[in-house]
Amino acid sequence: MDKRFLFVVAGVLLIVAGIFAWKMTRPKKGVELGAVAFTSSRDSVMMNAEVQFDDQTPGASKWSWDFGDGSTGDGQSVSHAFTRPGVFKVTLTVNGSATSTKEVYVRDAGPGIPVPAAAISGPKVAFVGEKITMTLKSPSASNAVWKFGENGLDIDGQGQTVSYTYQNEGPYTIVALDEKTKAQSLFDIVVKRKDAVVPTGGGGGSGGGGTPAPPPAREMTDGAVLSRLQQISAKGEAAYRPNFTALAAFMCSPNDVKVTFNDKGEKTKDFNSYCKHLMFMQPTIVSVKQIRDPQRKCITALEVRHSE
Repeated sequence: MDKRFLFVVAGVLLIVAGIFAWKMTRPKKGVELGAVAFTSSRDSVMMNAEVQFDDQTPGASKWSWDFGDGSTGDGQSVSHAFTRPGVFKVTLTVNGSATSTKEVYVRDAGPGIPVPAAAISGPKVAFVGEKITMTLKSPSASNAVWKFGENGLDIDGQGQTVSYTYQNEGPYTIVALDEKTKAQSLFDIVVKRKDAVVPTGGGGGSGGGGTPAPPPAREMTDGAVLSRLQQISAKGEAAYRPNFTALAAFMCSPNDVKVTFNDKGEKTKDFNSYCKHLMFMQPTIVSVKQIRDPQRKCITALEVRHSE
């Protein structure tokens, strides 16, 4: 083979390798930094529980975390466990300048190791005036304490299997506390009116046997609202999500509902912030008054009284 040809081929390969190496090592053009907004796996947590923080800021290449408790971290995704209760401001600094802050509520987990909650069996849907039966599937559940979330009572039933009759429609969260293990189990149920569909009686119309009744008014008694807020205050994170969701269903616009309450003077918070305040401060709630829109028949504000 012609040596000159081999030299040419070798020269071409060297040039290609040089171009490739230059492209890999040359400085990359900067990417414009987007708005900083990180996420957390939870914004309310028991002491010593892990919280995951993640950032997807466009153009970010360096991350510095300040967890507000004297601890720091680096990296796009980090986890952290808070070792004392309080409200901590977690701050993320991206590329050395841009920042974003989020609050995390940390509650005292108390002594002992939590026991996994047992499952509850029962109907997911019930009717007003209809007796339902619920069972806690736990060997030690013979002395379980039940709260059905309707009337504000501390105890609505006791035992492994209990029965209850709802008097008001709406979504509810049933709570069963195993007195032996102290594990708390939750069960969501929706209670409807039996007259949700009104029979036509004739059967000859085009509807084929029923005419839907007008949609029920979104109404919950003051006592039922009080009960759900008390559960959030007493049980914290475990009761926050189901009770917040249940109450929000009866509000005209949950993001716009204002809650006025007494805490060293009169204060006002939006509904979500007030529920988080309950988880952290754990006040004793003594009364609730709804302010309702008479046309839309839903809650527009709440007036809540705490014990002094």
